[in-house]
Amino acid sequence: MGEQVPHGRARRAGRLVEVEDALLRRDEHGEGRHGLGDGREANDTGRVPAADDATLRIDDPGGGEGDRPAVDLAKGLHECAILVLLERRNIPGTGAYEPIVGYSRAVVAGDRVHVSGTAANPPDGSPPPEDVYDQTHVCLELIRTALEKAGTSLEHVVRTRVYLVDPADFDGFARAHAEVFGDVRPANTTVLAGLFDPRWKVEIEVEAILP
Repeated sequence: MGEQVPHGRARRAGRLVEVEDALLRRDEHGEGRHGLGDGREANDTGRVPAADDATLRIDDPGGGEGDRPAVDLAKGLHECAILVLLERRNIPGTGAYEPIVGYSRAVVAGDRVHVSGTAANPPDGSPPPEDVYDQTHVCLELIRTALEKAGTSLEHVVRTRVYLVDPADFDGFARAHAEVFGDVRPANTTVLAGLFDPRWKVEIEVEAILP
């Protein structure tokens, strides 16, 4: 930064405020050529003149100051930060219905990871296990794989939503769920529902945060 700007304002007109390239480019690594306030010397590239009222006036091509309205630098940087935060990535899985229905196994949105409802379909194409306990573990292993592809893990899950076909299966599901999440203790909703495949006894979706 060319000069410290207390409370978001330049000390006087004509000073330079450096705008971090990584923020403007929405670099997913958060690293730009010029650090913002990191003590490194920067050239004039990426700098913009700051006015006393923390706004930026656009100069006309002829070199004179135009009549166009000033740009609020702080507001612009805030909006850029929001865009970076809300960037998304789709995480594919092995489900046969993903291209048919048009969905992703998981979606990264900002610092959140949303994993689609996951049934006990082993990735090798074998049939689902018959027992709900084993089905629950298959679901959670598929979810674990999706979370790791997204850059997080089961220990960062903050919510699980579970759909059971038969209330008699609750104990078997609950035992498997507790073995995986007993120390994590995410928020949970468990409901009874009909599932698409009659072999499925349970379907699970989760939300997690990026560490």
